[in-house]
Amino acid sequence: MLKGERQQQIVEIVQLEGKVTSAELSKRLDVSEDTIRRDLREMDENGWIKRVHGGAFPIHAGPLLFSDRNQAYSEEKMRLAKKGLELIKDGQVIIMDGSTTNLQLVKALPHTLHLTIITNSPVISLELAEHPHVKVILLGGNFLKASLVTIGSPVISALKQIKADLCFLGVYAIHHEFGISVPHYEESLVKQQMLESANQTAILLTQNKVNTVSHFFVGGLSDVDFLVIEKGAPALLEELYQEYDIEVVRA
Repeated sequence: MLKGERQQQIVEIVQLEGKVTSAELSKRLDVSEDTIRRDLREMDENGWIKRVHGGAFPIHAGPLLFSDRNQAYSEEKMRLAKKGLELIKDGQVIIMDGSTTNLQLVKALPHTLHLTIITNSPVISLELAEHPHVKVILLGGNFLKASLVTIGSPVISALKQIKADLCFLGVYAIHHEFGISVPHYEESLVKQQMLESANQTAILLTQNKVNTVSHFFVGGLSDVDFLVIEKGAPALLEELYQEYDIEVVRA
């Protein structure tokens, strides 16, 4: 088998199974573990998989730009957003990062709700401008153009002064073993602090992100209280996440 064919098979196995060890790949592809380790090292450098000690995880290869992400899975995001509204109570203080699914959430927000929403997203702030009973606190910092959010120490310092009722955290990738991860290091630091600054955390999760990983760790599944997923998501997925005492809500 040619190297390219073998590496394509590795990608398919990792994506299907969510995790695979070097020893397992060696047996299944009938090559040495040294060959597999070289393959995984090269594939990690090319961004095809996430190499970890003893094996690999599937890497999420979705679009990085906000404009591209906003176009993807739009109907699924709207369904998740409508279900996510059920977690919001009048009078709450909510932290909300700049995910495209969170943008759908604020678009669906009833104008009768009295809330304080703290966000690092100018886009979400503008969407809330017409809500008469929502106080908006926009966190200032360095502007990450790809994601259209603010990042850096000013954002983190401001979040450290807050204890919100609920955080709606956008995720780029989530894996039941690796946890939550994103492609930008500084954005991962902001999201880590968002987790720390809220009593509870909710994630509106599109299925393309399930059991994938990205480069920078945000938090473990034990940091998540609510996971809103589509009704069509596999039952096994629900079982995996409930092990972490997460309330799984189907949209």
